[in-house]
Amino acid sequence: MKVIISEEQLRLIIESESKDNLFSIPVGVLMDYTDSILDNYKNKKDYDGIRVEGSLHLGKLPEDVINKILGEVVEVDGFINLQDKDIESLGKLKRVTGSLVLIRCKKLESFGNLEYVGLNLVITDTPLSKFSKDEIAEMVDVDRDRIIKTGL
Repeated sequence: MKVIISEEQLRLIIESESKDNLFSIPVGVLMDYTDSILDNYKNKKDYDGIRVEGSLHLGKLPEDVINKILGEVVEVDGFINLQDKDIESLGKLKRVTGSLVLIRCKKLESFGNLEYVGLNLVITDTPLSKFSKDEIAEMVDVDRDRIIKTGL
């Protein structure tokens, strides 16, 4: 028996096989109910992490809460600002469709799981500044001309 599927159906099958099982949540809900969501989202369908719909403004949160969020967020559909945060890791973060701002994150020495940044990758005054733009572009899928960096 032959089964005929369209190109669109094949694309959807391939995408669903390669993507993590992510729990999608609007940024406002995550920010308003951070602890409850992070503690309970896995109970529903054994999710691999969280996909945030919207930009994450983490400036006023304490580092322990930021680390807890980064420990579960895999994808951000928007930008994420981690300026002046004493984080040592980006946790599970793999994809950011907007910009990723890491200004003065003086303890961050690795991109970790990060695979893709859609707009600007700003690494001003971080240990990551030691890498050339070409080296960064090999580690993270980001346009070389969209890497903004200066040394410590």
